[in-house]
Amino acid sequence: MNRNKIPGYRALHYWVQRNKGSAATCQICGKIKTTPKSIQWANKSGTYLRELDDWVSLCVPCHRQLDMTFNRKRQLIANLGLSFKLEESDIISIFQEAKTGKNYKDIARTYHVDESNIRLILNRKTWKHVEVQL
Repeated sequence: MNRNKIPGYRALHYWVQRNKGSAATCQICGKIKTTPKSIQWANKSGTYLRELDDWVSLCVPCHRQLDMTFNRKRQLIANLGLSFKLEESDIISIFQEAKTGKNYKDIARTYHVDESNIRLILNRKTWKHVEVQL
């Protein structure tokens, strides 16, 4: 593999496990591994580079908590090429962006959702309960 190429998500986790060994204890709460996937290697910074110091062993709840902090959830999901679950604040921002003339495709790309979701939101077919001042 070319070391300058960014490795895939799984390949990077395998690399960490090969170099650091199997994660056995959560470094936040101290939980000990009880099942094969109960303790995992987690990337601290969200950059997913080949830097062993940037990885920590965490139990699943602590790993989730880390991933949800600093709005990393959107970044992680986007990096994986998946869609993101919108929040009420996103809906208000979507209306504001549409008001400036931004097209549906660009708005969808910003929020990592399908263009049809933006159309449904702006046509008030979904997220009707969110009050938006137009």
